[in-house]
Amino acid sequence: MSFLDTLNQLSFKKIAGLTFVAALVLAIPLTVNVAMQQTKLKSSAFFEKPQPIIPTKQYGAASSGQPVITLVWPFLGKVGDSVLIHGQNLGNNPIDKSLKVGSEPVIEEEIVKWTPDLIEFMIPQKAKAGPVNLTVAGQLASWPYPFTVYSLDTKTQVMENNDVVKVLSGPADGKAEIYFSDGNKIDSADFQGINVPGDKAIISVLIKDKNGLSIPFFVEPAEFGF
Repeated sequence: MSFLDTLNQLSFKKIAGLTFVAALVLAIPLTVNVAMQQTKLKSSAFFEKPQPIIPTKQYGAASSGQPVITLVWPFLGKVGDSVLIHGQNLGNNPIDKSLKVGSEPVIEEEIVKWTPDLIEFMIPQKAKAGPVNLTVAGQLASWPYPFTVYSLDTKTQVMENNDVVKVLSGPADGKAEIYFSDGNKIDSADFQGINVPGDKAIISVLIKDKNGLSIPFFVEPAEFGF
C-alpha cells in the first residue's frame, strides 16, 4: 500500500492529531534552545562589572613655617608596614615634597596621608635602616633617632618587660642603644637585661654588631605600646 493510499484511509481527525504531535516534538528542542540562550544572556549581563572609580588625589599648599618632625612611630617595621610621622608645618600634601627612609625614597603611591601635622606612609621596597628625612618646598626636616627595617626571617628580638630590656639572639660582642623621649639614651652590651627608667618612654632602639653596624630586629608591638 502506497503512502497516498494510507493517507486517504486516515480520517481528518487523525491527520490533525498527528500534525499536532509532530509540531510539538519539533517545538520542544527549539523552546529549550531559546530558553538557554536567554539564560546565557542574563548571566552575561549579571557578571558584567562596572569600571572602578579611582579617586583623584588632592594637593594643597606647603606650610609657611619650617617643617619639624616630632615623632616617627613605630620606630621599626618591615616593607609595606604603615608608619606615622607626627610634626608641624608639614604642608597639606604639597606637590613639592619628598620623603625617604634611609636612602630609599617613598613614592607617591606609598603615601597614605599627608597633613600639616601628620603623615602616614608605607615602608618602601628595598628600604634599609637609617634616618627618616622629608623636604617640603625645599625645607628639610629630619628625625634624629634610628629607624629599623626588618624582614620575616629576622632572628634578633628585643623584649621589654617590667622596665627591663633584653636582646634575644643578638650579635656577639654587640651593644644596644635605647633612646628616650627626653633626648637621653642608654648604651649597654648586657643583652641579658638592661634596666630602663619606668617614667620615660622608649622612642627608639638600635642594635649594633661589634663593627658598629646596625642589626635588624623585631619586637612584640604590645611591649612597646604600638
